Amino acid sequence: MPNKRKKFEYTKKKSEDFFEGTKIQSLSLYNKGRELQKEKKYKEAIELYDQALNLNPNDIYIWINKAESLMMLGRNKESIKVIDDAIRCFPDNPLLYYNKGRLYKQLDNLESALQQIGIALKLNPLDASIWLEKGKILLEKGKIGEAIKCFNKSIKLKPNPEALLAKGTSLLKNKNNEKAINCFDRILEISPDNADAWYNKGIALGNIGKKKEGLKCIKKSTKLRKNPNQ
Repeated sequence: MPNKRKKFEYTKKKSEDFFEGTKIQSLSLYNKGRELQKEKKYKEAIELYDQALNLNPNDIYIWINKAESLMMLGRNKESIKVIDDAIRCFPDNPLLYYNKGRLYKQLDNLESALQQIGIALKLNPLDASIWLEKGKILLEKGKIGEAIKCFNKSIKLKPNPEALLAKGTSLLKNKNNEKAINCFDRILEISPDNADAWYNKGIALGNIGKKKEGLKCIKKSTKLRKNPNQ
């Protein structure tokens, strides 16, 4: 009996070591794929993602990045199919619906994009990024008021420059310049070298008659764009 137990434990350990090894190998392939993707070598990246998925099909980030690479090659149907395959494996993962929504947005299929983002929010209503994405889609549909509500929810969950900028530019479109300036000021408190915030603040100041202050902000923005590290 002790010998059988030892044999079982040895076999179990070997099995665990094997699976751990394949995960490490899969991660290495994924990281190489990401580097190729950044270099816009999408075909090569996809080949590595496929190898990584063969070793570890449970990593949703491999599925997502494969889908994004396919999209960049214009292989849109294949891209959506990859996400759908992942959703069949992980139907309760909001990140997959979020990314499927983003893919649909890139295809200008805004209704389908909203539908997927809606599913993602049902699964995780406390994710600031999902609310931000919903706001961006609504903004593209011209629903500025609804978009601002989404940006507000995103900011409440996680104040960040991207959501504040989206809200500020939306307020600017609605000619609500004072509130827009407040958003841009909040961004500059977090990120004082944010060129977009300086530029849009300049536009908003110009809209309320503060031309000199506005021009200073726009010049600051131009300087930051030319010398982002200064």
